[in-house]
Formats: sequence, C-alpha cells, structure tokens
Amino acid sequence: MARHLCAFALFACLLACRGAAPGPDAIRAPPAEVMTVTAYGDGLSCPGGCDAHVVFARRHDGTRNAFAPGPTLLAWRDSAAAHPCGGGPGPSAGRPCVICFDDADASCLLTLHRGSGPPAGRFDVNATFLAETCPLVALPSAIQDLCAGYRQAVMTLAARHSCIADESQGACRNLMQAARAAWTEDRPRYEACLAAGGDAPYNAGMSDSSLHRAHDCAYFANRRNAAGLRLAPGACPAGSFVGRDGFDCCGGDPARDAIDPRECGLFYIRED
Repeated sequence: MARHLCAFALFACLLACRGAAPGPDAIRAPPAEVMTVTAYGDGLSCPGGCDAHVVFARRHDGTRNAFAPGPTLLAWRDSAAAHPCGGGPGPSAGRPCVICFDDADASCLLTLHRGSGPPAGRFDVNATFLAETCPLVALPSAIQDLCAGYRQAVMTLAARHSCIADESQGACRNLMQAARAAWTEDRPRYEACLAAGGDAPYNAGMSDSSLHRAHDCAYFANRRNAAGLRLAPGACPAGSFVGRDGFDCCGGDPARDAIDPRECGLFYIRED
C-alpha cells in the first residue's frame, strides 16, 4: 500500500512540475523518438512480482524518452544522458523513471523502470500498471488510447465465461485439459533450466533443440511467434496458462487477461 501511495504522490508531482526549464549550462539532448506502448504479462519472468512498471530497450535510457526524475520531475530531461533511470538487461531493483512518448513534455509520466525487454521504439507495461494508471487524469494520449482499449477488453472478457475460473462448461473441458497438460509437461523443464544455472548450461545438456530455452528459461529459443520467441507454458504461475500464440500468461481474471484479449480470449467462451 505504501508503494502505491508513493506512486500516486509522484504522479501528482508530475502534474505540478511539468515543463521545468533546464539550467543555463544544460546541453540539450537530441529530440525524443515517437514511442509506441504495449502491455505484457510473461508470468514468472515478469520482474518485481509484476508490480506496476515499464521495461524498454536500453538505448532509450538517458534520452528525452526516459530519464530519472530530478528536483522537479522534468528538470533533467534536457540533460538526460547524465541522468539515466538505470537498470540492466534483466530484472532490476526498480527505479523511478520518467518515460515520454514523444518530444512534448505533456507526453511524459512517472513509473518504475525494471530493465530491458521489447525492441527499440516501444515501452512495455503490465496489467498492474494499467490498473493503477488508467484511473488517473491528465494522461498522455498514448496511454489514454491504451487504457481505452484495455477497459473495453476487460468488459468484453468479463461478459464471457472464464474457462480457467470455471471449466464446468462443456466447451471448456478439452481446452483446459490441453492447457494443463502443456503446463505439467513443461514446468519440470523450466525448473530444471533454472536449477542448471540458466539457458546456456541447460541447452548444452539438452539434445532436442526444440526444447532449448532463452530469456532466463522462460521462452523457447527455437520457437517463434509474430513478435519473437514463444513463451514456454511452464513459465506461467500455477493456475495460469500460456495464451493462444505464446505471448502472455492468462489466469482467468479479465482485469489481467485484458492486456491481450486475443491472446487470452482463447480461455473465454460466449455463454448461450
């Protein structure tokens, strides 16, 4: 609760401090890129217990797209190279970070940064971020658009029957049997990969290259979807299952599964 209150206080500071002028000796950073925003939920691989955060390609850190908050929230935007948010290629401790979707100060907001993830040009947020951020006012237009789609997806999924929450419907039984079988088969491999010390040592001892792992054992190294590598079923927490195309874990809660209603919509059926 304290963390959430702090986040809301910092966001209030954003509204009060937006547009602070740089000091006379500041070297203006190059203009910000236009960033897109997507939401993700890759189960046990999600850093920080999947708290409200953003991940993005490292090359954006220390630019006008991403920088640490200063004495006022935007004070260091023009000298961003000297004030990166920090974090590395994997989960970090979580650092406050101002992210901006374009060069306008009105496109900026404050969140936690938890390392890298998506390709350059994109901010990836999660369901907790959306649940905490979407009710706020004066959001950047990119987040307003994402939140509008998210709210609609929550309503769409909530109007259907969640097979994960209740598989008593006949149409759910075969679906859930297959999902549980995939999780049960893969979970020991995921745990064995972690126990081996990660992807490289595990893959070295695994003759079947189709089972090789990547990204801290959570993804298949040689199975792809439209966005990249497929998420492995065993990387989803118990009671949740990898979605249709291997993008996200789905747990039967519309508020979380709505980050990708097509991916998780597999587990929601229309009731007669």
